[in-house]
Amino acid sequence: MSTFKERLAKLSPEKQKLLLSQLQKQKKKEPSEERILPRTREKGANSFALSYPQQRMFTIAQLMPGDTSYSVPLHFRFQGKLNTTALKYSLKQIAQKHEILRTTFHLEAGESRQVIYPELTIDIPVTDLQNLSPEKQEAQAQRLLQEDIQCPFDLAKLPLWRVKLLKLAEQNHILILNIHHIIFDGWSVGVFIREIKDFYEGYLAQKNPEQEKLPIQYVDYALWQKERLKGQFLTSKLDYWQQQLQGLLPLQLPTQLSSQSQTTGGTIVPLDFSETLSYRLKQLNLCEGTTSNILLLTTFFILLGRYSNQDDVAVGSVIANRNYKELEQLIGFFVNTLVLRVDLSDNPKFLDLLARVKTIVLEGYEHREVPFDLLVDKLNPQRDVQQNPLVQVGFAFQNAPIPVFKMGGLCIESIEVDNVLSNARFDLELHLWEGQKGIEGVLVYKQERFSATAIASMASHYRTLLEAIVAAPSQRIKQLPIMTEAAQHKLLVEWNKTSKDYLSDQCIHQLFESQVEKTPDAVMDGVLHLPGIVCRSEFCLGGLPVRALRKGRACPGLF
Repeated sequence: MSTFKERLAKLSPEKQKLLLSQLQKQKKKEPSEERILPRTREKGANSFALSYPQQRMFTIAQLMPGDTSYSVPLHFRFQGKLNTTALKYSLKQIAQKHEILRTTFHLEAGESRQVIYPELTIDIPVTDLQNLSPEKQEAQAQRLLQEDIQCPFDLAKLPLWRVKLLKLAEQNHILILNIHHIIFDGWSVGVFIREIKDFYEGYLAQKNPEQEKLPIQYVDYALWQKERLKGQFLTSKLDYWQQQLQGLLPLQLPTQLSSQSQTTGGTIVPLDFSETLSYRLKQLNLCEGTTSNILLLTTFFILLGRYSNQDDVAVGSVIANRNYKELEQLIGFFVNTLVLRVDLSDNPKFLDLLARVKTIVLEGYEHREVPFDLLVDKLNPQRDVQQNPLVQVGFAFQNAPIPVFKMGGLCIESIEVDNVLSNARFDLELHLWEGQKGIEGVLVYKQERFSATAIASMASHYRTLLEAIVAAPSQRIKQLPIMTEAAQHKLLVEWNKTSKDYLSDQCIHQLFESQVEKTPDAVMDGVLHLPGIVCRSEFCLGGLPVRALRKGRACPGLF
């Protein structure tokens, strides 16, 4: 798979630890080794090239006009006396500070460009719900939040973010904030919250300090990125990824449904972890000198290997891609996807695999500047309208969730929206973060690829796998169970009872047809419905294929 893995295997355990330590130190130093400086602009110029992430998002918008999958909705409940004038002032100051919030996107002579405007008018329409009962208020609020999420942006028109306010009582408001992904990412949320808090409290204190100037603006990064990613620098980075991903085959997960076209709409299944499990995972991290990100990713690799029955597994790992100090306080779209690939064929012990994945992640970070789309163009994988290129599964871990916080006498907490479809760039995505009581997460999946039942079972299997790992981390990965003891008993004992008599006056094919009549919509063998099996049996003399079911393996169409 890669010569790096072979070289690593030849090192002694002591030298492997030394190498990992050096890579970690190098990773920590990287932000201070190089500076991103403001680009020289011609006087009056306001039209500039896009960054690679923006270009990808702009292309998607051109191909899918009116699509709302790439919006970033944020909803907050304000408890306390809200000063709407101070809120409007705060938003205006943030927009003035960050050019990206005053930017639109266009095609000029066949070239995609971003246009920066000198100022932005901020409006905060208020919807008064005070005359409704508390129950009707919450129902109406949920409806309005969902309506706003489904309202698309026109990338050629300001603003590419909108703000609305719902008034439930004098001291109970809901802020609806929706921002297009082309100007905003997950890291930007923390920046936005900190700045709105500072400006709001400064206004209430009647302070009007000189606005802190950012070292660079997003467009400076976009121009710097285009200048940097060329020539030998880009070639060497691409060569690394080409070597790492040579011969990579698609991951064959057992799908419940078939897809004739790609969509970005997805559905969410929540992942709940007990406080005890979260604590034990952190303790394991401390003992092994690793992070939650790497431990949870390693476990996900094992689960995918078990589901696909493949030893060569790759996922798209979403990273913030802000490895320069100048980018830390910017609002904008910086994220990138790293294709991380692991070999499970030697059935390693979990702790050995953990160290292996740690090395793969750290080395991937050393080459993280190559945009995913440039990598796809370079490798030119075989395209399939039903699959994403290179990888079909995504993974993302975040350390900092949106907390409950106070702002100028207000207590503010984020609000979840019921039954909202999430953007799913991959067929399946695992998103995890550090919550207030431990690790939390969701599985996002494309509805045309998987059933809700299958993904709910996968979530359970992932949790069971983590519990088995903290209980016995030295086990070999194929010995780690993915099913609880109760589920194993049901499958191997309860569902395997053969003592029940069946009708002796019917042959096996007649019994089979009888079952089809009872459950005609049931799925058989992953994608084929039972009536289809019957139709095929009428034209075939051969029997149905029988697949071996081993203990601990996921069975398509069953879970």
